[in-house]
Amino acid sequence: MRWEKRKLRRALRLSTLTLALLVVGLSVLYLIHLGALRSRVLSEFEALAQNHYYRIVSQPASIRVGTDARATGIAARLDRAGYRRVSTRPRPGEFHVGAGAILFQQHAGPGDDAGPLVSLRLDGPVVDHIEVDGRERHRALLPEEHLTSFRRSLWERRAPRRYAEIPPGLVLAVLAAEDRRFFGHAGLDGRGIARALLRNLRERRIAEGGSTITQQVVKQILERRGRSLHAKIDEAVVALELERRFPKKKILQVYLNEVYLGQEGPFAIHGVAEGARHFFGKPLRELERREQIELAAAIRAPNAASPLRNPDRLQPYADAVAAAIDDVEPPAQEPDAAARGDDAASLLLASGERFDFASSQMAYYFDLLEKEWASAHTKHRIRAPATLVIGVDPLLQLRASRALEAGLKDAATRTAKRHDDAKLQGAVVVLDSHSGALRAVVGGTDFARAPFNRAIDIARPVGSTFKPIVFLAALGGRTRNPSITQSSWLPDEQREYRVGRQRWRPANFDDQYRGWVTARQALAQSINAATVALGMDVGVDKVAQLAEHLGIRERVPQNPSILLGAVDTSPVRLSRAYASLSNGGFAVTPRALVEVRHRDAAPLSLQGERTRILDAQVAYVVTDMLVGAMRTGTGRSAERYGFRHLATGKTGTSDGTRDSWFVGYTPEVVTTVWVGYDDYAETGLTGAHAALPVWALLMRGWLGQGWDEDFEPPPGIAFRRIDPNTGEVATRRCPSVEIAAYMEGTAPRKACREHGGWWDRDAKRGPNDDARRDRWLGMRKKRGFWARLKDAFGV
Repeated sequence: MRWEKRKLRRALRLSTLTLALLVVGLSVLYLIHLGALRSRVLSEFEALAQNHYYRIVSQPASIRVGTDARATGIAARLDRAGYRRVSTRPRPGEFHVGAGAILFQQHAGPGDDAGPLVSLRLDGPVVDHIEVDGRERHRALLPEEHLTSFRRSLWERRAPRRYAEIPPGLVLAVLAAEDRRFFGHAGLDGRGIARALLRNLRERRIAEGGSTITQQVVKQILERRGRSLHAKIDEAVVALELERRFPKKKILQVYLNEVYLGQEGPFAIHGVAEGARHFFGKPLRELERREQIELAAAIRAPNAASPLRNPDRLQPYADAVAAAIDDVEPPAQEPDAAARGDDAASLLLASGERFDFASSQMAYYFDLLEKEWASAHTKHRIRAPATLVIGVDPLLQLRASRALEAGLKDAATRTAKRHDDAKLQGAVVVLDSHSGALRAVVGGTDFARAPFNRAIDIARPVGSTFKPIVFLAALGGRTRNPSITQSSWLPDEQREYRVGRQRWRPANFDDQYRGWVTARQALAQSINAATVALGMDVGVDKVAQLAEHLGIRERVPQNPSILLGAVDTSPVRLSRAYASLSNGGFAVTPRALVEVRHRDAAPLSLQGERTRILDAQVAYVVTDMLVGAMRTGTGRSAERYGFRHLATGKTGTSDGTRDSWFVGYTPEVVTTVWVGYDDYAETGLTGAHAALPVWALLMRGWLGQGWDEDFEPPPGIAFRRIDPNTGEVATRRCPSVEIAAYMEGTAPRKACREHGGWWDRDAKRGPNDDARRDRWLGMRKKRGFWARLKDAFGV
């Protein structure tokens, strides 16, 4: 018996010791866990209290003499960049719009020196004179525009504010909704916990939480969503430490910048400043009292009851918040009057346009940006705070999405699609041809519903947009060795070619054959037979290699069908190829992320170096031919849609009208449009009918009434007035005249034989350099008697 009692006591002692050791061990582990948790929260809170986020800003817009100030939205851009409009001479961070001029002064830089004063003098809506600190300039840069900030993911949207920049009324409304005794407790609210406990017991569910704002800040930093007991204990313990280490206003500032306020497509809205934009389209400082209350009330369930989603359901809670404001324990000192943040601005742009991430389909741009940022972030180990400078132009992005939406809506009424289970889709890419910065990327009609980015992820046949590459190869490509000029004759007749064991008979789109045409006509009119004859003469292998160098794709099949565009690529890649034509022969790398500024380190440029890939004269001659295509060829219908500016353009339609393309460029940007079905169904629409209208609508609105810039010719280029039907130097009898560019030593010298005589001496008048002035007129009608008489006497 005694032995059994001793055995029992020994077992009890052993169990007690084991339990004690287990408790001690678990306590030690919990303390280690709590210490790591505390260290993480305090470290992250320190950064958030100083607003150390990743900021995303757009590359500054460039304004030149000839820019349409209204179409470009200069005043609205300044407002969005955080500049304050004044009626007197502007100081740093201010701008003035007066009769015939816009003035703004850049923010002060390092030290006490103010930034430059920029004066834009206007002739109607057009900038006709630019001065920077009193010195005449051809160009000036507008301030960069803040787009958003994020902490961990690019798909977060927020606009961090200091506590003093948040309206006092909004602060009180948030406290009434979330933590009435915030300024009276030390991190935990006993009365709030008891009230929540009683209500939850009464309703037998989690109907109310007793967490304070400080506990919610801890939860935000830890990114926790559950309501488990151990998580509540963690949050309570760390909240007490947070209250001990930091002032109340800093804690409230972090909360107001971090609080979740719903989704806008794939983007998560964080912070009251971004919430004000999301719900009301206003900056914080412009919110009315009721809007402040509704914003605070929406914190409870932003995706279920908010001013945008189910506002009727929100109103009872908003009324309760309004009634509770008088019960809020105010801070010891009232918040300062709301100051204007650096990036606080109205969202209105030009002509009543309002920029937001949804209407501009910005998610397509961020889809590409995310990939580039992930690579840069990993490679360079960039930590917040840092500023990401991206190439997007917010207004151009907005207009690209609207132009595509309008164009697809119109094209859908004319498509040959036989069933309704697929929606006509499209993509738009706007590329800075000199830097490679992507100014706009729209990859479809709704990223939130179908996150497939057609601007970068499709590979579709490019059709006749490939033809300029055939002519580039014929002119020598990178090594200026022309086998043709614009006046060279090419056979326009149906021929049969042997391709392996098969025979190939390419046909013209209209089944019409002219016998012989000039090279200029062949490209302008997109004549298949003439282009194939030229490509076969040059060599398919040479054309394919040049296409690869231009970036159409890594491997281009050396098959004769590529001469008519049987090459799959994406809109971004096609834009890259055409950029080399626009910029005089240099290869560029399309990029969304162009620069990262990180604390005191030198800015990290992510734009690659430009390398020459085409001879400058070769690129210019093909550009001149594409100007002709816009004036008299397949791009001439752009005028029907209101586009009347100097630009190039090339249509493209794949076999069976499954893909419609249009690529056009000015000296500054290349814009590519694709329209088609995702299931490769026939549309029955050519590039001129589906893609060109989108391009024309976008570029017409973008250029407005601005003055055109001409493509700057490289040394050695000669211009001639030619008869477009013969390619020879035009005489006074030619019924129509075009201005054509020729490489050094290749310009025609003979007068037009169809309309000339022994008395015509146009071909002997020298280089005809003044002909370039007439390129603005495009096709000219027959000149009158008095004009010919003045020419005869050199007047």
